[in-house]
Amino acid sequence: MIPYLKVDSITLGPIHLPVFLVLVSTALVVSSSILIVRGHRLGLAYERVEEACLWAALAGAAGAFLLRNLYAPPSWASFVGNPLVLFARGVSSFGGFFGGLAGILAFFRWRKTIRRERLVFLDSAAFSLPFGWVFGRIGCALVHDHPGIRTSNWLGVQFPGGARYDLGLLEVFFLLLLAAVFVVLDRKPRPSGFYFGVFFTVYGMFRVALDQLHVDPPKYFTITVDQYAGAAAVILGLWMFYRLKHISALESPLN
Repeated sequence: MIPYLKVDSITLGPIHLPVFLVLVSTALVVSSSILIVRGHRLGLAYERVEEACLWAALAGAAGAFLLRNLYAPPSWASFVGNPLVLFARGVSSFGGFFGGLAGILAFFRWRKTIRRERLVFLDSAAFSLPFGWVFGRIGCALVHDHPGIRTSNWLGVQFPGGARYDLGLLEVFFLLLLAAVFVVLDRKPRPSGFYFGVFFTVYGMFRVALDQLHVDPPKYFTITVDQYAGAAAVILGLWMFYRLKHISALESPLN
């Protein structure tokens, strides 16, 4: 069993910083840095990538806060009294991913980017996600905000009151493995869009499987929020593979 270690804040002299906020910020910096460096190496201008990152970060933050409300919707009375309650109920990783993607697509439309730039940017963004988001999930694991069902498995954590899965920690292990796979795959050239397809397909399937370890997850029409979102992620990934196959079949250049 994995011992229970809870860390809520980091103390720097008189300053106490929430550890989750620090690690999510680290995740954003790491992902953006990898995206910018990789995008530039593949031919994108620094200025364009940096601007697109800003659009993705802002839209991703909005999506993360808003989608979180599907897990625990605020009461109508509290919403009418204070609409900002929608931004005060935590964050959703799926909301961050989908919101960030919406921001990127809006940037593409606003700046009228060509197809090759779009594919390179989307692929670089997806490549960076496991390296960055692992820090966000480490934050989840340190504050233990995603306790799962009880277990006697060696992957269980000794929570007060009994051992159970820590879903944030399980995702840390998954993301570390996926990042290692990406490093190995990156030893050979891959078509732009490949990592986008791999990340969303594999991550979506993982989250659907991980959802089985939730304790009474919220459901809509007998389907959980993570199952909806995980299925949407898989569809996105498979759509990208279809697009790449279609482009290859037509022998069309990616521009």
